[in-house]
Amino acid sequence: MEKEMRSLMIGPEGKQLDELGTPDFAIGFYEMNVSDFIDQEIPAHWHGDLEIFVLDEGMVRLFVRDQEYVLQAGEAYFVNSNVLHGLCVVGENPGRYRSIVFDASIIAGQTGSVFDLEFVRPFTEQGGPLWLSSQTELDVAMEVRSAFEQAYAAYHTKAEGYEFDIRAALSKIFLKVRASTETQPLKVPSQQEMRLKQMIAWLASHYQDVIGVEEIAEVAGISVRECQRYFSTYVKMSPIGYLTHLRLTAATELLVSTELSITEIALACGYKSPSYFTKQFKERVGLSPRDYRQKRMG
Repeated sequence: MEKEMRSLMIGPEGKQLDELGTPDFAIGFYEMNVSDFIDQEIPAHWHGDLEIFVLDEGMVRLFVRDQEYVLQAGEAYFVNSNVLHGLCVVGENPGRYRSIVFDASIIAGQTGSVFDLEFVRPFTEQGGPLWLSSQTELDVAMEVRSAFEQAYAAYHTKAEGYEFDIRAALSKIFLKVRASTETQPLKVPSQQEMRLKQMIAWLASHYQDVIGVEEIAEVAGISVRECQRYFSTYVKMSPIGYLTHLRLTAATELLVSTELSITEIALACGYKSPSYFTKQFKERVGLSPRDYRQKRMG
């Protein structure tokens, strides 16, 4: 099916490349559909920012580290900083969602403040990795959802001082999440997760190169079998499958943002054969690279 692909490019440190707001108000408000991403999936990634997510329509599978959860419409999650997570749609369902991704400093304030030292920093460094609305008391889940809507409304209206309204709403969400996750294990990544992040970050910087599973495994100093097991457990796809996802995502960006030829884009994204690139692109995106460019550029 033809669709307008959305991309999620991961930078060398595993961070999403989209800039959050402005340097003095680092926050991003997103309204998207998981179905619009390549393979209907947002692959495993992490970021130093906090994220509150609400699924508005459909059903998605959430991957957090080596755990899986199914989210129904109306449910929400809050993910701590630098926690590996990803999403995919379930069956033929859509995955329309809204999310707020924000730097912890928005609620922590000045470095060294009581908000920073006693509340926010201990949570981002050692708090629970994930909060799910479906696993908390109904009244708490409703309060979090209400605060989320308040933040979104403030962002869209942008009335004078709307930043204060957003900060107040996010602070309320944070306190509710913090209280609800106090009994969770500390946010300490396993050795496997750290090795996987090494490999993902390396792939994000080297997807243009000729790469095999052996090279990917060597980055983390593990065997090919271990490498394949790590990707299967945490990413839910093979190492080469993840590499292909990165390459095609980069290709969609170049097709829209540059005037490079299809051959040049294929080579820039790690494909030796432009014809194979075109074949794989059409299979995964639903359009040929040329048709995709024409459709997106109008």
